[in-house]
Amino acid sequence: LFSGADEALQVIRRLAPIYPLPGRQLRTLTTALADLFGATDAADMIYAQGSDACSAAQSARQACIDASRVLAGSPRDAEVILRMLLLHGAKAGQRDPAYHLLHVFSLIDHLLPMPQRDGEMRDVREEEIIAIWIRQVIPRVLTDLTAFFKMLDAENKAHMVRRLADLDEGVVGIAEWLVGEEIKMLKDAVRNLENAMTEHADSILLREYQVTISLRFLSDLMAGPSGSTTLAHTLTTSVGGSSEVASIMTSILHSLMANHSFSPFLFNVGEALISNPANLDPGLSFALALTCLRAVRYPAPADVNGTTVTLASSLSYALQALHVTPIRIIDPDRLCSELCDAL
Repeated sequence: LFSGADEALQVIRRLAPIYPLPGRQLRTLTTALADLFGATDAADMIYAQGSDACSAAQSARQACIDASRVLAGSPRDAEVILRMLLLHGAKAGQRDPAYHLLHVFSLIDHLLPMPQRDGEMRDVREEEIIAIWIRQVIPRVLTDLTAFFKMLDAENKAHMVRRLADLDEGVVGIAEWLVGEEIKMLKDAVRNLENAMTEHADSILLREYQVTISLRFLSDLMAGPSGSTTLAHTLTTSVGGSSEVASIMTSILHSLMANHSFSPFLFNVGEALISNPANLDPGLSFALALTCLRAVRYPAPADVNGTTVTLASSLSYALQALHVTPIRIIDPDRLCSELCDAL
């Protein structure tokens, strides 16, 4: 079956550029490619490496990738295929939803143009293709992209943002848009956590998990392995300087402190924002100062980030945040209370 599918896709690859498929047929073929792509991965894990079944599955997997790229040869077809994959990710049918979503995400990752590698130069044609995707294709599917993005786990969310940021290079701001949407989701999760404080312990645990996942995603992008990259700098500037996003982030920090909730990832995000204070929103800077002082009461276990939140580092970041906070913003009673508790 895999060999037959491989041969059929080879034929489609050769005919599609000459005879483009109508929209309905293209959407049907796209979902079939996604399902076949997932089946090849399952076969690859079940059968022994080097066996005929495994080899046929691997060949069919590559054929799915190649066919999707050929079919997305025009802006209109690329939009149809990308939108269909984004929608299909939520339609697992009888399959494992998480497994199905991961396969669709992997196919989308292969479908997107490859970013420039270090030391390599892109030719004019590659630049044109990337420009088409960034300026014409992706902006038209932002709603579906956001819905798909919200279903991913923290690691794959971070990978998607990095992938799009590498292609965008700050032209459209797609990565910043997705991070802003994640912060809005975090605000909803924090509100749900507040409302769940009187509910069953399992409900509270679920809400805490949702908040932690969002904070982990933000921490990974701003203060994780990519913390020193251009993307991290861009995101911290966007979050700290945008009045709307900064206001939401400020509300999140105050709500978490009111609930006596804390995560090492929250301190990492605060540290990253404070490290880029040039355009930091005044209200956010004061909330960050209080958060850094609060962090002293919740030392991070060594398996989270390898270090604990020490008093020295907490006070250092708190002072940096206060340094850029106007006097009129500072609440002396709250500041004294947090400082006394930290000491």
